[in-house]
Amino acid sequence: MFDALLSPKAVQESLLTAGLFFRDSPGKIDATEILNAGEGFKTRYNICKDSKLMDMIGALHFDLGNQSKYLINSVNLRIKLERNKYAFALMSASQDFKIVIQHASLFVRKVKVAPSILIAHETALSRGAIKMPLRRTEVKSFTLSSGMQSITIPNAFIGQVPARLIMGMVSNIAYNGDFSNNSFNFKHYDLSYLCLLDGNRMIPSKPYQPKFDTSNSYSRCYMSLFTDLG
Repeated sequence: MFDALLSPKAVQESLLTAGLFFRDSPGKIDATEILNAGEGFKTRYNICKDSKLMDMIGALHFDLGNQSKYLINSVNLRIKLERNKYAFALMSASQDFKIVIQHASLFVRKVKVAPSILIAHETALSRGAIKMPLRRTEVKSFTLSSGMQSITIPNAFIGQVPARLIMGMVSNIAYNGDFSNNSFNFKHYDLSYLCLLDGNRMIPSKPYQPKFDTSNSYSRCYMSLFTDLG
């Protein structure tokens, strides 16, 4: 999702294809029949059809990896990766497919620094802990019942209010994993009002009130996708 939102088109069509990123065609995100599928699905299908072995590489998206500071020497770092179930990671008209990982590697860049910098690190460590600024990313999910006209989520954030909030709505079937439903097919579900309340403060000061009818009045929401992502 971050690659689709934050990466320029040139990066998506070059670098990210090494990780099998190919955009789905609008209106065909849930299509699993090859004849009716979009171009992104067809490209991924042709790469791995008939159980062909394929090579993929991409960056890990986690808080420590998304900051600019180097990790100093003698710091133990453990990275745990958990796989999603096949129904979440794959799309197919049938359920007879699975992912077999034959080999996996983690590439970490090492930097050779000047001896004077190493001495400065030791001096700083003798005086206290080294602090690394992290912009924490957290994913929260809330289950909303269908057919409701108004929904309030109390205590969505405990303590610190996030600096940036990306909200998406997806069907419960796709979220839990289903071969015939794209887990990233976010929909508006005729949303007509959205705001956050931090105490008595409303964020934004004027709530989002899109209209997904024939008037198509959602320009402000569309603009915020670009202004808020920087």
